[in-house]
Amino acid sequence: IAVPAYAKDKVVIGEQSWTGAIAIQNIMKAVIEKYLDGEVSFLLVAEEAMYPALDKGDGSIDVVPDLWSQHTTAMLNEYVLPGSKESIRLNKTPYKGTEGIFVPGYVQDQHNIRKLADLAKPEVAKIFDTDGDGKGEYWAGAVGWEATNHSMVRAKSYGFDKYFTASTVEQPVFLAQLSAAYQRKEPIVFYYWTPEWIFASYDLRMLEEPPFDGWSSEDKKNDPLYKADGCYK
Repeated sequence: IAVPAYAKDKVVIGEQSWTGAIAIQNIMKAVIEKYLDGEVSFLLVAEEAMYPALDKGDGSIDVVPDLWSQHTTAMLNEYVLPGSKESIRLNKTPYKGTEGIFVPGYVQDQHNIRKLADLAKPEVAKIFDTDGDGKGEYWAGAVGWEATNHSMVRAKSYGFDKYFTASTVEQPVFLAQLSAAYQRKEPIVFYYWTPEWIFASYDLRMLEEPPFDGWSSEDKKNDPLYKADGCYK
């Protein structure tokens, strides 16, 4: 007896480069293929291109596994939030991520560095000077990350850009640097985010920043959280 073949539903997942997104997309693939009898493929494109592709609804990209709202505000305003096209929907129970500038616990305990503003002190910056040029070094993130731009804005806003040089090596290189520094109990300061596996492996502490009290950017003047002298620009 000849049985006609049926076409499986095809799902295209927008592939992203960081560990959490890679884990999520592979779990989604396993669930769809094992339990929903679908066919899954990954498509690696720039993050900025993923959301217009989702908006089209033509199957070029069907789902994106991870989203950092602070890094994609333009996309949220255009496609997601009430009053926008509302063509993209977020899952109802997202996990919460945080990001900031971190130091190992032994650095904080030894030097009492607790606030991000502490990095703007020349004597503190010298603690993180590894190449002898008189400036400290901090990892701002990898080249091309929106988070890297945020790190550099933080440095300028808090004034420690005058005393630090930003490193933008790729993430695997930085993680090797972190491992080596931690084993030797050497000072290191860097951008990172949670949740991530490194916080289960190392005692890492985020430097404190003042609580958010409003957007001060010109393009936020119509936002209910706008405040001319607010902390976030």
